[in-house]
Amino acid sequence: MKKRKKVLIVEDDFKIARNLKTILEEENFEVIIDDFSLSNIDTTIEMIELLSPNLVIIDLNTRSEINPLNIGVYLLNKDTIPYLYISSTINKVNIEKVLTTRPQGIIVKPFNDVNIRTTVALIINNHQHKKIDPIRNQIEPTNDIPFRIRNTINYIHENLHERIEIGKLASITKWKTHHFIRVFTKEVGITPYQYILEKKIALARAILEETDQPILEIGFDLGFQNYSNFCVAFKKKCDTTPENYRKAYRAKNYTATRIKF
Repeated sequence: MKKRKKVLIVEDDFKIARNLKTILEEENFEVIIDDFSLSNIDTTIEMIELLSPNLVIIDLNTRSEINPLNIGVYLLNKDTIPYLYISSTINKVNIEKVLTTRPQGIIVKPFNDVNIRTTVALIINNHQHKKIDPIRNQIEPTNDIPFRIRNTINYIHENLHERIEIGKLASITKWKTHHFIRVFTKEVGITPYQYILEKKIALARAILEETDQPILEIGFDLGFQNYSNFCVAFKKKCDTTPENYRKAYRAKNYTATRIKF
């Protein structure tokens, strides 16, 4: 069963909090409300550390004497949990203060169901890919590597979700296949096939860590012929199955979170 994503709402207006909770629970989110009027910055931070939510929604129009932007500053420095603000008063004066905390979004009241659903979905999706995209796009070759080889490496990084044929790579260089393989191996240190596999498995690891995407889908999305081929290739590189890798990664993170307390 797919794990529900958690959203923490920092809101002291019960009506608004319940409205947000209802909208998000219809999208199968687990929603927790922090009544900021009865709280303080320390207890709110403790809740965030304890719950490790996938998103924090902060109302800027709280009746509390505590500045809600301080939560944004904390989350900005933490840099592991996305957050957005809701507010009924956004003007040139306070927008500058808001922007210094770099939220992933701002929703102006009155909001509607579609506004909340689409904004939350986009923010969580973008954050999930925050660590995945750099791995997909990471270009390692230096200028010392021949231009034609660098072109093939760029092609590999841009097409990790496809089945990449060695013949296609050779055609980019306009060399014969055997000559291309020989030059690539000499310059990069591993064969084109090994390089492709390494990058696909690195991306698979990031997806396993950062998302709940089913493992069968991950394998197909990365161009493997079937589930079995993906698992064999992953185990050969990582000495464990994709399932066990994800379990071990999450258990390690869970333990690290518990140790903090």
